[in-house]
Amino acid sequence: MPKLAPPTAEELVDKIISIDPTFKKSHLGPLMGLETNSTFRLFNDGPDKASLTVRHLMFIIDAIVTDYPHEWPVIREIIETEAASRLVTPPSTVWARGGWTKYIRAERTVSAASSQSTAKPLKRRSVEPKTE
Repeated sequence: MPKLAPPTAEELVDKIISIDPTFKKSHLGPLMGLETNSTFRLFNDGPDKASLTVRHLMFIIDAIVTDYPHEWPVIREIIETEAASRLVTPPSTVWARGGWTKYIRAERTVSAASSQSTAKPLKRRSVEPKTE
């Protein structure tokens, strides 16, 4: 696979803001499938320190908003659809609050505690003390 050269965080955010003035710098983390506080790392460390997945996503989103800026609302909708599937309520709050994993953890905890186990209790064998 050829090495992709993703844009810097600043370049990508500026391009998106030119299309959607409501987009904020802090929204870059959720756009990349990360938490909102990950935006800081993307800006400070650059895409070279990000995971391969994030670098590819930055490259792809940059290509889409460059060549097809009218498709930006579709990308935004995809992020909010994913947020809804992860129980972020309302889904539009993912941009400000993040929450890709915290709601899933809470749901798993609740469902695990409420499920009925089919395991049978262990029977303890009585052990007779040894007599010599």
